[in-house]
Amino acid sequence: MVVERAWAVPNPNPAYFRVKLAGPCDQLAVSIYSVAMDKVAGAERGGPMALSYEDVPAPRGLAPGIYFARVQARRGQAFSKPVLVKFCVLH
Repeated sequence: MVVERAWAVPNPNPAYFRVKLAGPCDQLAVSIYSVAMDKVAGAERGGPMALSYEDVPAPRGLAPGIYFARVQARRGQAFSKPVLVKFCVLH
């Protein structure tokens, strides 16, 4: 299980995070951090999921600013290497 790539759609003001998986997983988790690296939100999508593109809804209600999303897949008790995504909220 590997997260090959992740990106915010659209950016700015994402509605979801698109994730390209290189193998099956049970869950995708997205943790949202401010530029000060304080965790401000999170979102999850349960599986199972296969080798594919998957979407995880973006959290609502973020204040305008720049954020980082940490995207990670889980299969059983194992976690993938996290992928970081930079995105912007304008409204």
